[in-house]
Amino acid sequence: MKGEMDKLVSLAEGDHISELQNYLSALTDEKIKALMTNSALKGKRVGAMLKGIFKGSPSNSSEGANRRLLVYEHCIPLCESGDLQAEVAADMIGLLMLETHTLSGPSLAKLASLFVDAIKVGKMGSGKSLELFPTVLTALAACEALTYGKGELSGEEYKKQLINSLCSSRWDPQCVIHFTTMFRDVPLSLEELQFLVEKVVRMFAKLDLQEIPPLVYQLLLLSAKGCKRQILDGIISYFKEQDIHQEEEEKHGENLDLEVQSIPQDQLRHVEGTVILHVVFAIRLDHELGREFLKGFKTSYGDLCPFSVALLLSVARIQRYEEQVFDLLKAAVVKSFKDKQLLQGSKFLQDLQLGQCSVAKMILDTVRNSVFGWDHVTQGMVQLGFFLMDAFGPKPGPFGKASEGSGGVARTPPQQACKLGGQVLLQGFKMHEPIRGEILEQVLNRLVTKTASPVSHYLELFSDIVISAPMILLESSSKLTETFDHLSHLPLATVQGLLKAVQPLLKVSMSLKD
Repeated sequence: MKGEMDKLVSLAEGDHISELQNYLSALTDEKIKALMTNSALKGKRVGAMLKGIFKGSPSNSSEGANRRLLVYEHCIPLCESGDLQAEVAADMIGLLMLETHTLSGPSLAKLASLFVDAIKVGKMGSGKSLELFPTVLTALAACEALTYGKGELSGEEYKKQLINSLCSSRWDPQCVIHFTTMFRDVPLSLEELQFLVEKVVRMFAKLDLQEIPPLVYQLLLLSAKGCKRQILDGIISYFKEQDIHQEEEEKHGENLDLEVQSIPQDQLRHVEGTVILHVVFAIRLDHELGREFLKGFKTSYGDLCPFSVALLLSVARIQRYEEQVFDLLKAAVVKSFKDKQLLQGSKFLQDLQLGQCSVAKMILDTVRNSVFGWDHVTQGMVQLGFFLMDAFGPKPGPFGKASEGSGGVARTPPQQACKLGGQVLLQGFKMHEPIRGEILEQVLNRLVTKTASPVSHYLELFSDIVISAPMILLESSSKLTETFDHLSHLPLATVQGLLKAVQPLLKVSMSLKD
């Protein structure tokens, strides 16, 4: 065997092409396969040997073309077998990629079908040879006419048949990421891409949770080809469903007949956090993706869920989208409260029992979920809280008096929106140490600077913070004493409200009392 391999390599390195061709013609197919296997397993001179076989197999003769196809048909399963060293397999695939363009149309069709069949029966486990598949499909698409069944197809049509067949078949869940990565290098028509994205999104449910972020990453890279909205919708729908499952379990606990193994909440939230980072990163690089993302929510807030709210708040950190995101959330909050008001006032609508979608609940759920290390969401959360309080707080009436019933029960949609802003900030303050200083500073700044307009809603928030987290507040006592220096310049109502709010603190801090 060694002697035959040495002879083949030395003939290939010389200039005696006809001698090399005659030598190869004398070897049986089985012998050539054995030579390739032996050389690949030992990892020695496999590149030189494959080059020799290609050199002595001219693609314009039928014998040469058949031998070239034999090399591909033998090497692909060999690379997938797992018996070769990684670098040997990579070298072999690299060499095969360079020679793909020399294969005839029928050979390419046969080779592409071999790939599709191997994928269908789950023989592409390692995914090493998948790098070659895009090269084969690209070369195939360039063919003018191929025999198919009893008729003829163009290479492009044949490729379409293969992709349809592939996306209709069962995929091994372990290979979904490999396949998605591979298709980035395949030229796809819009229809083929839609078919593929649909297939990958359907596979989400069959994967382990930990495999979702790398798959989302590959899908977002694939979105450069198109179907941006479809990809984003698929990602959001998957997590919306997971959140609903979580909620059901929390509600019904033990009584739930669990056919599916439930996902631990902290694990789900960490994965959601990673996916949000991937999506925001992709939107930073691709503004078209950002436009598609926001367009989806402008038409209806029915698509909102805690995950998409978190995603919106993260996207708000990108300057060009900041204003759009907050305007969009503000409109959704007010519309949701107005719809609720309509529903309460109409027996007819209550009987219809339209699916109630409470945006306020989703926003508060997002705040609650953010405790799982979603630092990229918290900044947007603080901005949203103040945005709602500033936009919907009580307005100054004649002579600087507050016009609408400030304080007390929030009745109108704007009052409820203002109250929601306060709840977001209060919950955020309790949960996240890094943003406490900023929330406190902004509340106190507004109390000191907004002397011309009512500040009862900020006093209420400040009072709630004092009651719910007095010890935390004492850590920032310097900010409080700074505010007291301004008391003499403030309206009487603000001074009274402030002093009343800090009462509980004075019981525990002597220095503050002084």
